[in-house]
Parts: sequence; C-alpha cells; structure tokens
Amino acid sequence: MANFCYKCGTPLNDSNNFCTKCGASISGDAPANVTNQAAKKEQNVYAVIGLVCSIVVGGITGLAFSIIGLMKSKEMNDEGRGLAIAGIVISALKIVYVIVMLIGMFSKIALIN
Repeated sequence: MANFCYKCGTPLNDSNNFCTKCGASISGDAPANVTNQAAKKEQNVYAVIGLVCSIVVGGITGLAFSIIGLMKSKEMNDEGRGLAIAGIVISALKIVYVIVMLIGMFSKIALIN
C-alpha cells in the first residue's frame, strides 16, 4: 500500500525518511491518516470557478475569479495554478475581442453618418 506525505500529499516510497517535495519527516510519529492523503487534497475552488466563468460568461467575472484563484494557488502548493492561468488568458482574449468588435462597430456607424 502506498503512503503519502501527511503535509503535502506527495506519494512516498517505503524507504523514504523525508518527503522529497516538502521535506517533512516521515517517521512513526506521523499522523495516523497518512495513507490516502492525496484523495483528501483541497481543491482550489476559485480557479475552477474562474475557468468556468471565463469559458461560459467571459469578461470581468472570469478574470476576477481566476486572479483570486491564482493568488490562492500560492497558499495551496500551486494547486489549481494552471486552471487559474487558463481562465485569465481566456478572459483577457474575450475582453480584447469585445473591445475590437465595439471599435469596429462604432467606426462603421461613424462612416455611415
């Protein structure tokens, strides 16, 4: 049965005395629920919401949640960092697209008048 680090959830070999990722001591005094710690890993909800909002709604909502998710990912050992960055990129592209479309629309209206 595989063991996981009680601090960060990294899979461990039976021969490890320390976690290879965070350096936590792996000894007999570790918490009893060390096994299957990866299944209980906390999810970065803001990054997930930011990505979904940027795809479905777009604009400021997705950008705001994605930025919050990126800031939270630093507290959570980079959990959800990729989702947050994807949400920021998609939201920014949608905002630029809307701005370009509005400029094009208003320039055509100005040419007609």
